[in-house]
Amino acid sequence: MSVRIIADNIISPLGETTDANVESVRQGRSALRVHRLPDMPEAFVASLFEQPVTFVEGMIRTIEAALDNARSRGISIDPAGDDVLYVFSSTKGNVAEMQRLGTSAEEVSTHFGSRRRPVVVSNACISGLSAQLLALRMLRAGYARYAIVAGLDVQGRFIVSGFQSFKALSPEECRPFDGDRCGLNLGEAAACMILTADDTVAPGQGWTIRDGAVRNDAVHISNPSRTGEGCLRALQQVIDPECRPTCISAHGTATLYNDEMEAAAIDRAGLSEVPTFSLKGYYGHTMGAAGILETIITLHSVCQGWIPATRGYAEEGTSHPVCVSGHKVPAQGRDVIKLLSGFGGCNAALRYSDQALDTPVRTIGPDALRTLCSVHLSPAEMPEGMTARYKAQVGDYPKFYKMDPLCKLGFLAAEELVRMANDGADHSEDRAIVLFTRNGSMADDQAYLETISSPDAYYPSPAVFVYTLPNIVTGELAIRHHYHCETSCYVLEEKDWSLIHNIIATTFQDRGVKSVLAGWLDYVDDEHYEADLAVYEP
Repeated sequence: MSVRIIADNIISPLGETTDANVESVRQGRSALRVHRLPDMPEAFVASLFEQPVTFVEGMIRTIEAALDNARSRGISIDPAGDDVLYVFSSTKGNVAEMQRLGTSAEEVSTHFGSRRRPVVVSNACISGLSAQLLALRMLRAGYARYAIVAGLDVQGRFIVSGFQSFKALSPEECRPFDGDRCGLNLGEAAACMILTADDTVAPGQGWTIRDGAVRNDAVHISNPSRTGEGCLRALQQVIDPECRPTCISAHGTATLYNDEMEAAAIDRAGLSEVPTFSLKGYYGHTMGAAGILETIITLHSVCQGWIPATRGYAEEGTSHPVCVSGHKVPAQGRDVIKLLSGFGGCNAALRYSDQALDTPVRTIGPDALRTLCSVHLSPAEMPEGMTARYKAQVGDYPKFYKMDPLCKLGFLAAEELVRMANDGADHSEDRAIVLFTRNGSMADDQAYLETISSPDAYYPSPAVFVYTLPNIVTGELAIRHHYHCETSCYVLEEKDWSLIHNIIATTFQDRGVKSVLAGWLDYVDDEHYEADLAVYEP
C-alpha cells in the first residue's frame, strides 16, 4: 500500500506559502537575524516571526492553507470528517503558556470540527519525521483515509535560555558541516502536509513515503553517538541497495558533534558520494516543524530539478567525507532520504519516491497484541515514595538520582517489567519503547522556569533543561537496557486505550521490531502519578 503526500504548506519568516519558501531557498535568502528578548542577558541569532504566532494560531493557519492547497489540486477534504486523522509534532509547543500539548492539540482539531482525538508526537528534534512515520503506519493499517500532519514550536525565553545553557547557540549565522561551524540557530515555522493511502484520490499526484525508521543511540540523553550508531541503524532500515538516492536532506544543525555524527553515519552507510545538504542556514532549527518543513522544501526543489545549497558552508569540516556544497546542484532522479536526530538519543530516517511502490508491510490489529507482562505503579503501590522503591529494588544505578520525576517513574516501572519478561534473549536490537503521557515533563518545566525567573535569579541549568523534553524518559530506558530499536513518545489529552493499542500495533510495521515496552506514563506531583506499562508481542 502506497501512502502519498497530496498537499502541503509552509508558513515561515521567508513566506506564507510553500512556493514562496521554496523560491526563497532557491535564491539563497535567509531569515536569520540577531534578536534580543526581554530579561535575557545575551542576544542570539534566529529566524523568528515578525509578529508573534501562538501554537494554536500557527497550526490552524498552516492546516487551512494546506487544505486550500489540496482544493487547488482538485482534492476536497472535509477536515471534520471521521476519516481524517490529526497528527501534530512539537517539542515544547508554546511552553511559555504552560499549557499541555494535548490541550493545545485538541483546540486545533476542535477548530476544524474533528471528533477524533489528535495525537501529538513529542520526540525531541525528530518529532516532524516521527509524526510522518506514525501517519504512514496508521494509514497503512486503515485507521483513516487522510492524515493531516502539522508541526510548530514557538521560540521564547524558555527554549532560547536552555540552548544557551548548553553553549549550543552560534553568535552568527550557522554554518552546517563547515570547518568553522560553532553552533546552531533556532527558528520558527508552521508546516503541514496531508497524506492519503487512497489510490482513488488524485491518482498519480504526490510523492510516496517509501519507508521510515527510528533508532536510538542508547549512549547519552543529550550527546549523540560519536560514531553515529542510531543514525546509521535508522538509515540501514530505509536504504534500497538497488536504488541510489538523489540526495540526503540532513539534520545539519551546525553543532560540532551533530554534524560529525551524521557524516559518520552517512559514510558508514556507503552514501558519502550522495549530495547532502542542510536547510538550517535558511530557517534555523525549527524543532517540531523541522521534519515537515525540510521534507516539503526538499521534495519541491528536487521536483524542480535542483538540490538546495547548504547556506554557510565553505569548506569540509567533518572527519568522515560527506558530499556537501555551498551551491545548489542539479538533481538526478527522484528518490530522497531525510534525516533528523535529537535529545534522548533518538534518530529518524524517512525515504521518499515519486513512484507509487506497493511494498509488502506487516500489519496487525490491536487484538493480535499479546501481553507478556504488565506493571502498574501509583502512590497507592508506592506509599514509601519512588526513591525508597529504588533503594529497595534496584540500588545500583546512581544516575537515578539525577532524573526528573517522570524518568524516575518510568525507570522503576521498566525495571520491574524487564525483570518479569526476562527470557534470556538479547533484545537490544528488536525491542521498541513507546510511551504515552498527558502532562509529559511539565513538572520539570516548572522547575526550569524557576532557574530563569528574573534577571537577578537567572541561572539556566542544562541538567534541568534536558529533562524538559517528554521523550527523555525513553532515552533513559534505552541507555539502561541497551535498547537500540525505536523509541517514541506521544502526548494524549486522555488515556485512550483504544488509540494507544492501535498505535502500539502499528509499531510492528517496522520489520526490526519484535517486542514493544509500552503504555501510559504520567506525573503531576508526588501524590498524582501513574505508570501503566506492559511488554507486547504480536
